[in-house]
Amino acid sequence: GFWVQDPRPDRDPATSEAIFVFTGSATPAVASGDSVLVSGTVTEYYPGGAAAGLQSVTELTRAEWTVESSGNPLPAAVPLRPSTIPDRYAPDAKGGSIEGLRLRPNRYALDRYESLEGMRVGVRDAPVVGATSTHHELWVTAEPGHARTARGGALYSSYRDPNSGRVKIGSLLPLAQHPSSAFPAFPAFPAFPAANVGDELTGTTAGPLDYDNFGGYTIAATELGARTDRRLAREKTRPQAADELAVATYNVENLSPKTPPAKFERLAEALVDRLAAPDIVALEEVQD
Repeated sequence: GFWVQDPRPDRDPATSEAIFVFTGSATPAVASGDSVLVSGTVTEYYPGGAAAGLQSVTELTRAEWTVESSGNPLPAAVPLRPSTIPDRYAPDAKGGSIEGLRLRPNRYALDRYESLEGMRVGVRDAPVVGATSTHHELWVTAEPGHARTARGGALYSSYRDPNSGRVKIGSLLPLAQHPSSAFPAFPAFPAFPAANVGDELTGTTAGPLDYDNFGGYTIAATELGARTDRRLAREKTRPQAADELAVATYNVENLSPKTPPAKFERLAEALVDRLAAPDIVALEEVQD
């Protein structure tokens, strides 16, 4: 599918100016910057299913469209920054669903993101608060001064304050096609950064604001800031004294006979050097 955004926004702060056009298995013959006329059926899609208790995404389904012109400038990205993200995350529905409540984007962060769904948004000089995952995603915060940890993370202190400025960054384009002539609108799109907590995406990171069930609101980036390495050092404990018993727990994450030798080497180095060779180690996630 593809996102469309109205270049002439209305004056209602609670309504998004964009929507996702779902095309199923068909690859749409549209390019970034095309002006399109679209018709379809408005639906609410729930990632993970309606019973999962997550946000919905408004979509156009059974869509038909025509391209009226090409090469148009994209709408300016709405900046995500402390002044635009409320401190309160979500309204209190007294144990019920918040879906029937009036959207108040100036009071609740969740409502603010909902009001920007599908639109181009951006963060600038964004601190990385969640390292790049195996799915080529990372997390940044648009509120650099809010509830940060000593090593550069973002503290999830409670349901009331889950750190509202934290958003996921993904790549809109397939990683195997960076760069690719199949996407002429983004000829120089960079490889996804391998970032650690405390690093920074220096410059602007921007794209449509999406939502999924593996991290929530996500910037599907068509523009990525450059990774600035803040050189986060791995933690290391001191050796136990002669009159101390050292006990450690370790999640070895699905360790099995099929695990590559390099992972065994990393685990051994962590046990001997980083954990200073504890006397007892309790392991979890060791496969049969």
